[in-house]
Amino acid sequence: MESKTHGGSNWLGYLSHQLREQEHAGPVFTAVVVVLTYVLYTIMYATDIPHIKGMPEIPGAVPVFGHLLKLGEDHASVCEKWWRQYNHSVFQIKLGNTRAVVVNSFDDCKKMLLGNQNAVINCPKLYTFHGVISSTQAFTIGSLPWDESCKKKLKAAGTALGRPAPRDYYAMFDQESYCILRDMKKDSRDGQIEIDIRPYI
Repeated sequence: MESKTHGGSNWLGYLSHQLREQEHAGPVFTAVVVVLTYVLYTIMYATDIPHIKGMPEIPGAVPVFGHLLKLGEDHASVCEKWWRQYNHSVFQIKLGNTRAVVVNSFDDCKKMLLGNQNAVINCPKLYTFHGVISSTQAFTIGSLPWDESCKKKLKAAGTALGRPAPRDYYAMFDQESYCILRDMKKDSRDGQIEIDIRPYI
């Protein structure tokens, strides 16, 4: 048999020889390669929402994972760093096969949310955002899906932050502020070592 003479190291040569012997094998083989290439490309690069025209995308997305590996453990800090580095407060990133829009600036967020408030009153519960990313960062009420639970949380927040309520928290604020400053002073060795204040807040 011809297959034995070619051996395992030359299987491509054997395959091409077999294809030449088959009358319709060339077009079929080409079609299979095209379909497999398309499927592989889709798995590696495609997102649920196509690239948003006119909005910058952070470079360096890798196949399959997108920007997930670059986000590290503190997603908020990395996104803020990208804002400063690329000079775009609003940009898009890929989280696996999901496209996400990141808004860093308060002014841009205000324009986006107030200008489109009817369209953005509700948000779906997404695995990537509500499950993966928010496992390191707490939810804000505005990022929760609009349901009965969200309405109750909004009402509770309104009650807790109403005009008379903060007076009840003064003792707690005083204690927490003291502990933060005490720990920062201790960890920085009385200001001799530079520290990152984010974990203390």
